[in-house]
Formats: sequence, structure tokens, C-alpha cells
Amino acid sequence: MFYAMWYKEKISPGLSEEVKKKLMMRLSDWSLEEPFWCIQEIPLDDFPELKPFASTSAFTGKQLYVVFCELFNEVSGHKIETPYPHL
Repeated sequence: MFYAMWYKEKISPGLSEEVKKKLMMRLSDWSLEEPFWCIQEIPLDDFPELKPFASTSAFTGKQLYVVFCELFNEVSGHKIETPYPHL
């Protein structure tokens, strides 16, 4: 999965553990409000901590969903067995 590689190679090394935890909680809270993985365009300014790693003019919900799954695996120490089977 391209987005998982993007997270592991670019984002993870560039964020502190504290920022990773806060970002994971933000994405988790947001997922309770709406299925953000279905959103086509999410402004870069909505996630300033990820903006330096963006190569497009907006994030997609799928990108952020994969980032959330990878953050969860990394921060919690638990592995989501099939994190994105529907992507």
C-alpha cells in the first residue's frame, strides 16, 4: 500500500512521539463523527503536522485513514491485522 510506505518512510521519522499520539487521537475522535476515509479532499491546513509531508494540494480520506492505522500500530504497540482491506 503506497500510503503505508509514505507514512513509514516520510511521516513517522519526522514526527515526535507526542505529536504522533495527539494526531492519532485527533483522527480517532474524527472517525467517531464521520467516515472521513470517504472524503475526497481534506485541506492541508486541517492537519498542519502532516502538511510538510504532502506532495499534493489536499489530503484524501484514504490517506488519512492509512496514516491513522499506521499510527495506531506504532503508538499502541498493537497490530491491526488487516488495516485496510477495502482500499
